[in-house]
Amino acid sequence: MASKQPYPPPESQGPPPPYPGYPQPGQNQPPYGAPASYAPPPQGYPAPQQVYPGQPPQPAYPGTAPVQTTVVVKEKKGGLFGFLEDAGKRLGNSLDYVARKTDEIAHEMSVPMKAMFNTGCVVQLISCTTGRALEIVQGPTGQLIVDGLGGDGPQFTNAHWTVIHEGNNIVRLHNNNNFLAIINGSTVLVNYPPKSKLGLEARFRLFQTEQFMMFESVSEPRRHIGILPDGQLKPALATGKEHHAKFGVRCIYSPFMQPAVSRK
Repeated sequence: MASKQPYPPPESQGPPPPYPGYPQPGQNQPPYGAPASYAPPPQGYPAPQQVYPGQPPQPAYPGTAPVQTTVVVKEKKGGLFGFLEDAGKRLGNSLDYVARKTDEIAHEMSVPMKAMFNTGCVVQLISCTTGRALEIVQGPTGQLIVDGLGGDGPQFTNAHWTVIHEGNNIVRLHNNNNFLAIINGSTVLVNYPPKSKLGLEARFRLFQTEQFMMFESVSEPRRHIGILPDGQLKPALATGKEHHAKFGVRCIYSPFMQPAVSRK
């Protein structure tokens, strides 16, 4: 039987959100309250991606084997200058992709962004750095970790974050009771069993700038969740309110608005 959410929304606000319901290692349980349009969750969280479009493959985490690739450079008129021109075009394409994704998120907003962070809402956080979602994956040793290379849409349940709002723009964000937290300057996941006391390290203060949201640790002020260009976490102790800390917000479920529609 699937475990109940520790903080379900009131009955008057509609049915409970589509809880991601990812099983812990060795378990297999269906998602709690997931609508029929959701794809069934995979067995555990996926392995991290190792390649970001437009960049050479590299290990996503220390200790993973590098990907063997062959790079073919076609000679064009202009020699070195032609090669540099092609490299500039590839970089431009990557930047265009990021801009398109964040613009899509901004255009979808029909209510103030902070309304998406009421208790019971489910959101995806799209990094301004990569144009991809903040997700949970399995690290090389099987531990659960976070990166900024997740898929965008309701079907990517490992990139869903259920909101607990505690007032004064302070929230907690979790996926299957795996809570985002900042401890000793690092962004980590902490698993709290249902009905257990939640630690202060898992509380974040919301800051909105234009159409983007930032998440500052309450227990460690001036430290934020951040994503580097390769999709890996930026150390929170080195992340202020710069571009790396900004996220577009996509509403997956809310008692107050229509959920996002999966793209095919």
